[in-house]
Amino acid sequence: MKINFGSTYKDVQQLLKASLKPHDMADGAGFEKSLGSLLSQPADSTKKTDSILTNTATTGMHKTPMEEVRGSYRFNNPGMMMPELDLMSPQETPAIPSENGGMSVKTPTLLEARRVTLEPTKMMSSLQPSQPTALQSVVPQSSPNSIGADFASLSTQARPQIDLAKASEALQTTPTILPPQLEQKEILSRLSLASQKIGLDPTLAMAVVKAESGFNVRAVSKDGHYSKGLFQLLDTTGKTLLSRSEAAAQDYDPFDPDLNIQLGTSYLRYLHDIFRTPTELPNSRTTKSAADERSLEQLAVAAFNAGEGRVASAQHRTEQAGKDPAHYDNVAPFLPRSTREYVARVVGGKRLF
Repeated sequence: MKINFGSTYKDVQQLLKASLKPHDMADGAGFEKSLGSLLSQPADSTKKTDSILTNTATTGMHKTPMEEVRGSYRFNNPGMMMPELDLMSPQETPAIPSENGGMSVKTPTLLEARRVTLEPTKMMSSLQPSQPTALQSVVPQSSPNSIGADFASLSTQARPQIDLAKASEALQTTPTILPPQLEQKEILSRLSLASQKIGLDPTLAMAVVKAESGFNVRAVSKDGHYSKGLFQLLDTTGKTLLSRSEAAAQDYDPFDPDLNIQLGTSYLRYLHDIFRTPTELPNSRTTKSAADERSLEQLAVAAFNAGEGRVASAQHRTEQAGKDPAHYDNVAPFLPRSTREYVARVVGGKRLF
């Protein structure tokens, strides 16, 4: 058997003679002619040529430009990736509990108001007090119908001016000798007597003391204002109320349970009065008359916690929003969350007494 390697080589000899260097038009014409002659061969010859080219590649012979392998890369189109953002919401300052667990916003009270005459809108006869509403034990008598007139009778010069330095010193001053703790039953009895004397719901006063101090006579808040006693009164508020009472000559002792009860219940009654009838406050706001007894009670309790000025401002914002400020439910969204929770706790706590 004979194998003629020469004949096989002759089949591709013309291709091997083609130059691999860059060619001009003449070289290109020669290469195309050689390639054309190869393509014009029969099918068998083409198969034979393919096997020859394969054998030639395996023997390490140089590849022609037609045999070069070409590759391409495809990358993803560029895009933007947004970082994850945390949702932000307004932060509310949490109410700080007192030593016994009570909570309160405790902003300084205004305690200076004067009655104004407005159109009698949403005034209900059911809101008229069944007995005199003047704080006989706290404020000098000048009007048999409301405490607001008593405050209005004071001239601007006679109104107490708060010295911030002295107030700060007073707030942080605690008597070295504290009174003994009273039994809860005894405190409830004294609250009932004081409330009935000025026409205040005794169960409301009890619920406020429960929420404020937990019936701890010696309670002191940790909110920076150092509210003290059963009703957790600010020293400035307590001293102002005391100065306008028949016991003005008495030294102010926030831990005296009888004095604290007297001033606390009087302040609660005053807050009822200013939301029963439109009253102008020193912050240039005017309170709106409550729509009913329920709203009246809720507005008064909210003012005890946050201050009457803040509640009056919330009523003003409610009116701007197109809602009736006489209803507490409309005013509540414009009050601090801690105040809303406080009102719910106090009003709901009345059923315990």
